[in-house]
Amino acid sequence: MRLPIKLKLAATFTILTAVAGFVAWLGISGLGSLNTTLGDLIQGPVTRIQDADELRMAVIDILPFEKNMIMSGNSEEVRKNEEELIKHRTLFLKRFGSLQNIATDDVRQKLAVLTPTWVRWTSLQDRMRELVDQNNQAEAKALSLHEARDVKNDILRQIEEINHIENQAMNQARTDATAQYDRA
Repeated sequence: MRLPIKLKLAATFTILTAVAGFVAWLGISGLGSLNTTLGDLIQGPVTRIQDADELRMAVIDILPFEKNMIMSGNSEEVRKNEEELIKHRTLFLKRFGSLQNIATDDVRQKLAVLTPTWVRWTSLQDRMRELVDQNNQAEAKALSLHEARDVKNDILRQIEEINHIENQAMNQARTDATAQYDRA
């Protein structure tokens, strides 16, 4: 028994359309899932790495004002550097809060360890400010060159640990996205 050619063509066309529709749906679904994964990558580890880098830069930005405050010869320059020091410490705290808001549990633990170190550094800077106000630059320099430098290095080391954690998370997310792309 022979089916008419038009019926055969219609059946074939229907099957091909269904297969093409399924493949299109599968492709769009895979791309949507991949888009979500990449969005999560950008919103997650990449943003946290940027925040940790900004936190590190905030520490580095404080240093010239600390040094200039101690080295300044006149009281007007000392006051300007103190104001900038305070402004940059506030900026550090803002960036610290920003990172803490989006941090993973591992990073929150590191930030909790960083907090007392930060408090110690700022108290040393406050002590340097008092010494400068008392015209005791020599003792302020010694404090800056030894104890404050060690604490600052400890802060930077702790921020590097945070960066390391976030880089591992980003590499894992990249590996997961690549595997998902390969599956798609």
